[in-house]
Amino acid sequence: MFDAASKQQLEEMLGYERFVLDDTIRRLEMIRGVNHPQRLTIRDDSSCTIDAFCHMSVSGPAVEAIYDQLTGLLFSAAYKVLDMIVEWTLRENGMPATVWQFSGKVGWWRANANIAFPDFLGSDPQLVGVLQQCYERFLPYRNAMTHGKWGEMKDGALHFNITDNKGVMHVATFTPQQTMAWVDAMSRIASMLLVPATVTAKSIKAVKQKLNHLQPHHGGAFFSPPGLRSFRVIRITEAVIPFPVDMQMIRFRVEQQSHGEPYEIELRIESGKEGNRSCWEIPPENVPMNDFPLDSTFDRFKVNP
Repeated sequence: MFDAASKQQLEEMLGYERFVLDDTIRRLEMIRGVNHPQRLTIRDDSSCTIDAFCHMSVSGPAVEAIYDQLTGLLFSAAYKVLDMIVEWTLRENGMPATVWQFSGKVGWWRANANIAFPDFLGSDPQLVGVLQQCYERFLPYRNAMTHGKWGEMKDGALHFNITDNKGVMHVATFTPQQTMAWVDAMSRIASMLLVPATVTAKSIKAVKQKLNHLQPHHGGAFFSPPGLRSFRVIRITEAVIPFPVDMQMIRFRVEQQSHGEPYEIELRIESGKEGNRSCWEIPPENVPMNDFPLDSTFDRFKVNP
């Protein structure tokens, strides 16, 4: 189940829609810039340098205006990506080929409580629950956009006003920001399933933050905390391993910038003389709360200078 051949099949299923989502997010990041963690560089004398980033795009407004006109297509493409992931997962769990319509897949998922999910989804039932809510709640909107009159698009916002084939009325407005959060979340999930190296606590948190934007529509869990301020701390020292890392001082410097908001730290340590340094990249989930000795137990985080 979920072996290399199966993953290859998923990649082929996702195909064009995944390319569209990935390309959209990449191009929007080019004009909007990427949200980098605030960076602090701390040296042995406790001096702290704070780096600021800015981004400007001359063509940005024109490009964004084009994507505002494509939100309907992007919404449907993102739903298709989720549908392919759901179908692939259910088939791996024994769903017969005779079940192929959306309503059939919704029903089969509901009727089978012990479905196994791949990779990071297998250990996160809350995330799976939200994806199931998205799959069910967004289906009427996808169907209406594909098959009939659905509402109107104004300034990139999708204003749905539809009645499904059971006579149930669905009224909702997806803002451009919500549609792009939907696109981003599905793009990330597809990539994480196909490229396991991209699965980190940070990438999973990013997906959940995107899905939080859609919570009024999917009605599922709101992931808490909704967001942490990220700080990248570069600790440069001439000390050589093993040596103590002063987390109390590092957190003091970070908290001067976080202004009481919850935060996380990506910690890079550079040790030794200029030109002959050893380096470690410690992800937020592995950064100790308190002072700690940097010794061989941290070798798994060593990187090339």
